[in-house]
Amino acid sequence: SSNEFKILPRTGNPFHGGVFYGMGSYDSHIDDYKLVRAAASRFKDDEQGLVYIDSPIKFEVFTGRSNSWRRIEDIGTTQCYLQKQAVHLCGSLYWLKQITTLDDAYAFYPCLVILCFDLADEKVREVSLPNEGILSLAWSRLGVLGGRLCVCSYEETDIKIRMIDFNGKASWSKVIST
Repeated sequence: SSNEFKILPRTGNPFHGGVFYGMGSYDSHIDDYKLVRAAASRFKDDEQGLVYIDSPIKFEVFTGRSNSWRRIEDIGTTQCYLQKQAVHLCGSLYWLKQITTLDDAYAFYPCLVILCFDLADEKVREVSLPNEGILSLAWSRLGVLGGRLCVCSYEETDIKIRMIDFNGKASWSKVIST
């Protein structure tokens, strides 16, 4: 909207593989804007905006004032699916991630977690989600509704939108179900 743009410098850590970005926002602590770059060396894109990762995820932050990239944190090797588009809310970037979990009966099932990157302290954490009503990452999208993080899940004609409250751990508030 401002008709301004900036060509970003090359990163000092070239990543070979899948790269996904999160557009940060203004950080009042440093009076600057941030952009987050995450990458994995072993990945596979799919048509649904997902990426399958089978290697550590490496994070870098670009700040406009320094005009440079900084490597900040790696998440150890994990096999997962991740939505490539980040959602920004209240100074953090969020990605929806699916891992496979083994239950008490030794059956594998998909488990969704939210990968959260706090722009102020530049730390990555994962928030587990209750699995009720969520089928898989392929049929779910993360978004913002009414100033709160939400997950929209759909399968054929069944649509569910659930708000996520972070009170120490994630809990659901069902908004819509058809």
